[in-house]
Formats: sequence, structure tokens, C-alpha cells
Amino acid sequence: MNEESMLPKVLDRDQVESAELRLDEFRAAVAELYRRAEDQEVEDDASSAYAMNLIVELKNLLEAIDDQRKIFTEPLQEYIKRVTRFSKALTTPLQACFDELKTRITAYQLSQIDTSQKRKSFSVYQDGARLWIKMKRRIKVVDPKLVPQEFLSPDEELLQAALDAGASEIPGCEVVEEITPALYRKK
Repeated sequence: MNEESMLPKVLDRDQVESAELRLDEFRAAVAELYRRAEDQEVEDDASSAYAMNLIVELKNLLEAIDDQRKIFTEPLQEYIKRVTRFSKALTTPLQACFDELKTRITAYQLSQIDTSQKRKSFSVYQDGARLWIKMKRRIKVVDPKLVPQEFLSPDEELLQAALDAGASEIPGCEVVEEITPALYRKK
């Protein structure tokens, strides 16, 4: 397949209507399956087994609709990716120049003001353009041991890793059971 055949032609009304018609073929199946599944109670083994069959049917229908959608959308997405890559090749060096010049202008302008003014934001106007130089103080931790306790917060990833490694409890924490069902089925 050559690259040109991967590019979509401009969509006309017939192509859009064709996609809508193909997807509309699922409407009756969606309505029927929705009707069967929406109020399905699960209260015994038989109703649980029936609900499992419904879940499989729902998943199959969802995938069938999505597969049909992709037939129409993937060529367009590929086209968008290709145009975006081409555009990025043009804009990346320009953005780098923009960022570098902005940094140089900021450094120069900061060198022109006295130190008492360096905590205030200011604008630079030149030939109809305005560069806003925003001054903001930020904190950088250099010695965590010296940071007061009131500014420390627990690292949830480390706490989860301890739980996953077998800790049954961690002081100041509550272990909460989360249940997440997942469907595995034969295709």
C-alpha cells in the first residue's frame, strides 16, 4: 500500500451518510440488548448466569460498533497524524527560537532594573508587541530534614508499595478494599 492510498479523500455528504447508515444498522440490536439488560436483577445463580451472558453480548456489540466506527475514522486519524508531524517539523525550530529569544529579552530586561523591583511583574513594549515578565517566587527544597513537619505530606505511592509488599496496616492510614470487576471471555 503506497502512502497516497492511505490519505483520505475529502469527505462529501455521501461518505458521511454512508458511515451513518452503516452504524445505524446496529440500532435495533442496541435497543433490544439495552431493553434486556437495563433492569436485569441478579439475585440467584440463574439470573447471575443470564447477566453474565448479557455482559458478553454487550461487550461484543460494543466492540462491533467500535470496529465499524474505526473503518471510517482510522484513515482520517492517520491523515491528521501525518499533517501534524509535517507541521511539527516546521514549528519545532521556530518554537525553540521563540523560547530562546524570550529568555534573552527577559534576562536583558531584568539586568536593566534595580534589585528592589525584581519581585514585581512588568511588561516590555516594543513596536506594538508586549512581553509580560511575571515574577513569582518558588520554593526549592534543599534539605528535607529541616522542613517543618506541618509542610510534609504522605507519599501515597510509597504507602501503596508497602501495602503491596505485605504490610497489613500502616499507622495513620486505613486499608480500604476496592472491588473492580473485569470481564474475560472467549472470542
